[in-house]
Amino acid sequence: MKKRILFLVNGLGLGNSTRCHAVIQYLKDKGAKIEVITSGNGLWYFQDRSEVDNIHDIEALYYGKKDGKLSVLQTILSLGKLQDTINRNSKKIKKVITEFKPEVAVIDSVYSYTPFKKAGVPIVALNNSDVIYHSYYMFKDRPAAIKPQFYAIELMDYCFHRFIPDRVISPTLHNAPPPPC
Repeated sequence: MKKRILFLVNGLGLGNSTRCHAVIQYLKDKGAKIEVITSGNGLWYFQDRSEVDNIHDIEALYYGKKDGKLSVLQTILSLGKLQDTINRNSKKIKKVITEFKPEVAVIDSVYSYTPFKKAGVPIVALNNSDVIYHSYYMFKDRPAAIKPQFYAIELMDYCFHRFIPDRVISPTLHNAPPPPC
C-alpha cells in the first residue's frame, strides 16, 4: 500500500512551495500518494506538478502592512482576522483529512493543526525557526529595530514548532548554531 502524505504549504511566496516540492519529488519516487493544500502562489506553482495527485485551496495568511512595509504592530492587531482565517481553513482541512485519510501531514508555515491532532495524524514540519532563534541570541549587539519582529513573530514561530508538530525538519546547509550560553 502506498503511503498517503498530505502537505500544507503556505502559498504567499514561492519559497515554501519550492522547498516542499523537493521533498514531494523524493517521496513520490518512493511510491507515496501526495496531496497538497495551499493558497495563493502555491496553487499556481503546484497546479501542473505530476508528483501531486490532488491539490486543495485554502485562504492565505498575511502579515500586517503599513505604508507598503511589513508591520509587526499591524500583524498583532490583525490576530483576530488571522484566527478567523485559520478556523475557516481548519474546516476545509478536516474535510480533506476525512476524504484522503493521510498517514502523515507535512506542514510548511501553515498553522492550522487542530484537525490533524483530532484525527490522530502525525505532523512533520519543515521550518528553520530553531536556526533563527539560536542565531538571534548569538549576537550581543542586536539592532533594536529587529527586536519587535523577533519577539512578536519569530519567537512565536519557534514556540509553535517546539510544541505542536511531532517532528521538525530544519533545512540548513550547516549545523544549526549552538544554543545561547
